[in-house]
Amino acid sequence: MVSLVQGMMTVTMDGVQVFSGSVTAPPVAYLYFTASTGALDEQTVISNLSATITAPSN
Repeated sequence: MVSLVQGMMTVTMDGVQVFSGSVTAPPVAYLYFTASTGALDEQTVISNLSATITAPSN
């Protein structure tokens, strides 16, 4: 899971926090997925994706 709240990004995988730090988010951002298999092509399947986007409180 990736969360970005008031400039603090936290990334967790399988319930374990793997990153936390301050970031500056641009006014517009795009969500991308990437993977690497070396020189070979491979299809990536993503399941159970959930995205929640909320407007910042003023």
